[in-house]
Amino acid sequence: MSSLAAPLLAVLLWAGCHPNDDGPPPPDTDAPADADTDADSDTDTDSDTDSDSDTDSDTDVDTDTGETLPLGAACEPEVSDCGEGASCCTACCAADATPVCTALDVYGACPLPDLSIDLDRLADDVFLTEEEFTEDDCAMLEGCVDAPGWRRLLRFTTTTPNLGTADLILGDPGLDPDRFTYSECHAHNHFEGYVEYDLLDSDGTSVATGRKQAFCLRDDEAQYEGGPPKYHCLMQGISAGWADVYVGWLDCQWVDVTDVPPGDYTLRLTLDPGGLFRELDTSNNVASVTVTVPPQDVDVTEVCDPVAYAEDRDCGWVDGGTFACTPGDEVTYGCAGACDGGCEGDPVLRICDSLTPDCTAVEAIGSNDDAACGAACSSLTFTCPDSGELQALTAAWASDESATCEVAAL
Repeated sequence: MSSLAAPLLAVLLWAGCHPNDDGPPPPDTDAPADADTDADSDTDTDSDTDSDSDTDSDTDVDTDTGETLPLGAACEPEVSDCGEGASCCTACCAADATPVCTALDVYGACPLPDLSIDLDRLADDVFLTEEEFTEDDCAMLEGCVDAPGWRRLLRFTTTTPNLGTADLILGDPGLDPDRFTYSECHAHNHFEGYVEYDLLDSDGTSVATGRKQAFCLRDDEAQYEGGPPKYHCLMQGISAGWADVYVGWLDCQWVDVTDVPPGDYTLRLTLDPGGLFRELDTSNNVASVTVTVPPQDVDVTEVCDPVAYAEDRDCGWVDGGTFACTPGDEVTYGCAGACDGGCEGDPVLRICDSLTPDCTAVEAIGSNDDAACGAACSSLTFTCPDSGELQALTAAWASDESATCEVAAL
């Protein structure tokens, strides 16, 4: 397997508030400010005169007495009196959320999350790889690639900060089967419809699509000073002031561009495309960057721009020497003293038949990150090709780091 690094051009669009902002943005007047005005959450107007409503266990509110309810008390939106500086609000966005008296936020509205996309990080971490998939690979079973075999993938990191005044609360996936799907392949729940990926041509036509396979939505990175992390894979959500991060090397974190012609395109990410969440601001839910899909012929020794990772990339490699072997023999090559720390840093290794012109991932006999003995040094065991001649390439696992590996027969 290998990767094919692609140069990035200029960032074209905005992504709303940056995660390094000092605090949340002002509310979007076009978006619903809180659950008080959501017609779906309002109680049937007939309930005011329904004698049963006074004893409803969900609200426990006597709407006829004008009683002022304390914070945290169950309430009826647009009916209950929660006192000065408070309102009857429904937290976003657990399926079983119920309205309670809540202190208004700094904008005088019900507290809500504000999800956005970190555009700078997206632009800095887009890279191409070429990877091989079998029929029973998770990526195939979950529809992340269009067909088995070698695929060309545009990988990237998706970072979604919550810059709002309230947490995004999704809750226990096991109690919300309508929005979470359990993956037998990955043995975890996927939240459906969180981010949509598109690759657009110059006319704005989508030429390739992908989808974010959410392992879980959780507190991965603090964005500004706030509370400790609260959400994880068994209780999903994103705290205000935290971000969920899906790095580019994760499974399905890509758009399959195998059949996309070389050229310049726009990679567009749309957060919550189905409008599932109530937010302070939805104008920052789209981010776009310009990317280049290069021709297939590449020089694997060129500098990676941006940074690329692992043995699957097709940039940033260094000539590791040529070697002779007996055709048909099983041979092992790697960093000298691979299992005894005979390298520096975290190198990766690629071996090709010397007759192959480019030694790309598709052409390679094999690639390796860590030796079978568990050491950080690399080694490969394979059958010597008919030519009896080998080409070795080495590199650091991350193209912006350094590593040394003196290749030898082991």
